[in-house]
Amino acid sequence: MLIPKITLEEHDDIFPYIHNLKNKLDYVFVNIDSHSDMSMRKNEKKIDLGNFISELIFNGSFNENIWIKNKKNIYPDFLNGKYNFLVGEDIDLSLKSTLAHLYFLSENSYKKAEELKNSKKVDFYVCDLVDNIKLNLKNKKWILSLDYDFFSCKNPYLKNLNLEDINIILKSIPTETFESLRAEAYEVRNEKEFEIFTNKLVNINPNIIKYMGEYFFSEFRSSKNEIENLILQINHFILNHFKTEDCLGIFLIKSISSGFTDEIDYPLIDELVKKHLLNNY
Repeated sequence: MLIPKITLEEHDDIFPYIHNLKNKLDYVFVNIDSHSDMSMRKNEKKIDLGNFISELIFNGSFNENIWIKNKKNIYPDFLNGKYNFLVGEDIDLSLKSTLAHLYFLSENSYKKAEELKNSKKVDFYVCDLVDNIKLNLKNKKWILSLDYDFFSCKNPYLKNLNLEDINIILKSIPTETFESLRAEAYEVRNEKEFEIFTNKLVNINPNIIKYMGEYFFSEFRSSKNEIENLILQINHFILNHFKTEDCLGIFLIKSISSGFTDEIDYPLIDELVKKHLLNNY
């Protein structure tokens, strides 16, 4: 194992460990997390816990990334499937994706391939532990990153939002309309469709876009039995797709200071992960 089993405070703390690896591209990055962390950095070149993965892809650290999300996540960044795209540098030195998906379109980080330079290809797989997708990774080396908010996820943005305003907005939208919009969001495939979709939101309620990125953000907790069951499923997934001897490193991410992991649940999660997961690798 090139990298020992390491516990880190926040997810972007991984960056220097992986960035300095010599055998770049020769492994799969497995991210078990409530969030995809696939945002693109802006032109100030600031690496943070939301964009460190795209930065590592752009720097040539790896080109295969698996995001395993919790089934309780009702507002996932991406639906299950395989996404192939490029990550490249724009004229303002920000990073952009060539995937015309709501996730990138909504943060203004989509660009056509010919508009980018130094682009790197990425195969991005999205699944959960129940509905796996077909993967052919058995003979590849791998690095595991396990964010504890996978088991217990909080929304740290809520404290800065006007919840009274949001409740008024939500009450003005029939449940059927809301569910229809949520499904439609994942069908956006280009800039024109994104424009049509956002205009539809504005027509329903002009203020909904203001809160879309920060309020519609899954929160959930897991019982001890649920955590133990998830760990068993993680072990099963790994043994099903990889060889234990091909593991290059394991990172455990607390995510307490950012507010994504519930501080109350952390000791139990940490105890169970170290007892039932780490001993296997």
